[in-house]
Amino acid sequence: MREKIKVLIADDHELIRRGLERIISFEEDLEVVGEARDGREVLDILKSKAVDVLLLDINMPIINGIDVLKVVKRDFNALKVILLTVENQNTIIKRQ
Repeated sequence: MREKIKVLIADDHELIRRGLERIISFEEDLEVVGEARDGREVLDILKSKAVDVLLLDINMPIINGIDVLKVVKRDFNALKVILLTVENQNTIIKRQ
């Protein structure tokens, strides 16, 4: 049996986290290993758990997703990141 892909969900809205967790639960090769409500929690979880994919909201309290991404690129460069956002202005993401 193949090892499951470990996913961390990071979003400050509980409804979004629950929805993503539910969707992921239908996939046999994916496993949610943690959830974070803010950027600080994301970084704490990454230090303590093995994570393959991070679903990362850009707009989060304490440390925003863009700043978390900078740390991930520096300290967890093998981690795959999928950015989540409701922003419709590409310039917000491009300038980062």
